[in-house]
Amino acid sequence: MVRTGLTIESGSIIKNNLDKFKNSDELIVVSNNKPVGIIASKDILETSLPKKLIL
Repeated sequence: MVRTGLTIESGSIIKNNLDKFKNSDELIVVSNNKPVGIIASKDILETSLPKKLIL
């Protein structure tokens, strides 16, 4: 299976790249022209929502 995604440099500020998620489901993080990770829109949502405390 081949998936397409846009690339961003390692160390980029995510909120400056949020508009790239409009056309792609994933952003591929690259460092020294090699892929080092994938960020999905779900990951951004999970990190931005407050965590609920379980009592």
